[in-house]
Order: sequence, then C-alpha cells, then structure tokens
Amino acid sequence: DVCSSDLLVVFIDELDRCNPDTILDTLEAIRLFLFTKNTSFIIGADERHVIYSVRKKYSEIEGNQIDIGKEYLEKLIQYPIRIPQLSSREVEFYILSLLFQNELDREEFNEFLDFISNSKKENFIDFELSFEKLNEKLPLIAQKTRETISLAKQLSSVLATGLKGNPRHCKRFLNSLSMREKMAKHRDIEIDRKVLAKLMLLEYFKSDLFKR
Repeated sequence: DVCSSDLLVVFIDELDRCNPDTILDTLEAIRLFLFTKNTSFIIGADERHVIYSVRKKYSEIEGNQIDIGKEYLEKLIQYPIRIPQLSSREVEFYILSLLFQNELDREEFNEFLDFISNSKKENFIDFELSFEKLNEKLPLIAQKTRETISLAKQLSSVLATGLKGNPRHCKRFLNSLSMREKMAKHRDIEIDRKVLAKLMLLEYFKSDLFKR
C-alpha cells in the first residue's frame, strides 16, 4: 500500500533502443497510470525513434495536417527536456574526466572534480581548463597529467564536431585508444599516444587518408 504522502517515480531509460512495438507497448502501459495520484514517469529516449514507432503503427489521417507521431508525444509528455549536444569545451571536460579516472587515484580524482565544479560556479559560461589553471590549485595533479590535458584539447574539437557531441561515441573512441595502448604494451611496443590519437581521428573521419 502506498500512503497518500508517498511519491512513486518510475525511470525508463533508453526507450529508443527497443523495437517499435515494444516502444508503443511501453508508452501505452504508461498511459494507464498517468492520472494515478503521486505517480510520475521520467523517460529517456531519442524522440525521433519514438515518433517513428507511432507513425509506423498509426497511419496518418487523410487530409489531416497533424503529425500523428508528434501529436501523440505532446499528449503523453507533459514536460519535455531536450538535451543539446556537447560543445567542444564540454567534450574536453568529459574526455579529461574519463582519462583522469584511469590515471589518478580516487582521492586525486575527487579533488579534480571538486576543482572543476567550483571553477565552473565562478565562471560557468567562459571557464576553460588549462594546465596553468590546474597547476595553480592542484600542482601535483597538474604535473602528473600534463600530457593528458594536451591530448584532451587535441581531441575535443574534432570529436565534438565529428561525433556531434555524443558522450557515448566519445567514450567508445577512448576505449579503443586505451585498448590499442594495452595491446602495444603487451607486445613491448612503445607508442606515442598523441600520434596514435591523431591516426585514430583519421580512421574515424578520413578513412581514405587513414588507409594511405
């Protein structure tokens, strides 16, 4: 039994990864509970896939100019929040966080996150991380990660544009970079990480040049 003061929040993430029939079945199930007191649903999905699923099941009414997929979502979703793609600077922070997570111990990594958080509070719009700024506050971490900071700046502008600021794709790129470094280390081959990263950028975005 749920008390009148209790709140039930149901999170449904990555709904767009399901097949169209499952997407519609899930949304129709949600509709049954929309007017249940103290109950809310939070859905994470690419609305293009959801709209496609609706259109696939419900054909447009002839002579009607209403977009049935969009209309369906507007009636179901009360507060839509559209998340923009990451900017070059945000991609840089994200890449740094992923790389630092592997290179720093937990205490150092938390110090770095606190530094970023506090710095962005002071200047949210124009804050840009540099070795010099990090070195002022956290010199030991800065010296330890100098090359990593340089690498993140090298990658961020290209990945932000080429991968449209998609965090998942950025992480996959770094996973591939890390895997190749480990393979080289296993074979006792020294690899310059910056050169490898540049070659991988060519592989991702200029495949013909990469093959040459």
